[in-house]
Amino acid sequence: MDQRPFLLRLTKAIAKFIGSWWGVFAHTLWFAFWLMLDFSVERLSFWVSLEAIFIGIFLLMAANQAEIERDRMEARDRSREMQNVKEDLELDRREEHELREIKEMLAAVQRDLNELKGKLKNQNG
Repeated sequence: MDQRPFLLRLTKAIAKFIGSWWGVFAHTLWFAFWLMLDFSVERLSFWVSLEAIFIGIFLLMAANQAEIERDRMEARDRSREMQNVKEDLELDRREEHELREIKEMLAAVQRDLNELKGKLKNQNG
């Protein structure tokens, strides 16, 4: 069974909670409760330091995952852009070919008109 998606979801949830006002309220209540019960401040300092280490790790993991997702989205966007460029180049190539054919047809029509003008001048002149 793949644990990675669950762990990533858990990491995101923890980082989201820590980075919210609910996280601030929960920590404030916890520290106030600790101090009201008059537990050891040294022990509280130890737990706060340990918690800070884990919070830092969770936030870094969430940031890394967000960067990976951003990189994937950018790669998909670049792929789409490259496909659009290829399609545009192909369209430009076809249009250039059609324009060349139109120019050739116009040149042929111009030659025919010049030829007809010459024949009309010879008949009238």
